[in-house]
Amino acid sequence: MVNQSMDKAGESYGISVIVPTYNKVELLKRTIDSLLKQTLAAECYEIIVVDDGSNDSTGEAVKQYQAVHSNIKYLYTPDDGFRVSRARNIGIAAAAKEILLLLDSGILAGSRLLETHLIKHYEKFDSVIVGLSHGVEEVALSASDTIVELLQQQTVDKALDIMTDIPEVQDCRYDYFKMRNFDIAGFPIPWIIFWAGHVSLRRRAADRLNGFDEWFTSWGGEDVEFGYRLHQAGHEFVMLDQVLSIHYPHHKNTPHKTSSSSDNLKYMIDKHRDRWMTKLLTGSWMSVCESALAETEKHIG
Repeated sequence: MVNQSMDKAGESYGISVIVPTYNKVELLKRTIDSLLKQTLAAECYEIIVVDDGSNDSTGEAVKQYQAVHSNIKYLYTPDDGFRVSRARNIGIAAAAKEILLLLDSGILAGSRLLETHLIKHYEKFDSVIVGLSHGVEEVALSASDTIVELLQQQTVDKALDIMTDIPEVQDCRYDYFKMRNFDIAGFPIPWIIFWAGHVSLRRRAADRLNGFDEWFTSWGGEDVEFGYRLHQAGHEFVMLDQVLSIHYPHHKNTPHKTSSSSDNLKYMIDKHRDRWMTKLLTGSWMSVCESALAETEKHIG
């Protein structure tokens, strides 16, 4: 367990887990169930569900959890369309702990996830932590049957152990960064992999930058844009060297998301005038990473 005496800033010790959701009650319940089975003591973390206007049974389901667990908050905002940036900002404003963990509905947490993030934040005090999740791809999901069947038979922790040896379910960033021992300290553009389904940072860092840009009202880019500002502000990015979460398969409107992401990227380019963002218009995140690394190594050489 983490020693609470490590609190250096006089803030409320622990982690606020912010989970935005919209009409995904069954996925949300899986996420909450996994978060209630942590090695971290319950008083050291809270779960903040920010409901972006659901019209299913999300509210009723969360209230049932609240009747038993005092560390769960439920915040509802009217359905004004896709407002995940606003939802995350609402969660940030309500957070009572010093560390924020941003987690998507449908991400299942291994039992050591919160404790691991907390330890990392005391090793690297003002860092941004990027976590990988089995089953994550950029816009599509492969091997979904394998993941579903495995989770029907095993606990999340056991499934995580087994998935380590199943290449087709790995996070699409896994192999690339495994070759680099998950060390991104010298990575020139770490914001490119700041995908908010599983990342953590100090609340003060989010507050200083006024959180997520609420211009984003369609899927894609709002997390990378926030990551870009965090990097520009001087925060060191750290990647967890172990996979402690699973993205549970669910339907994705891939053509719509691809179009939406392109429009949002153009907004980001206009806002920041960053040449590496511009390269994302025609290249994958991996190809842009390779170009940035090659240029950095050339300058060092």
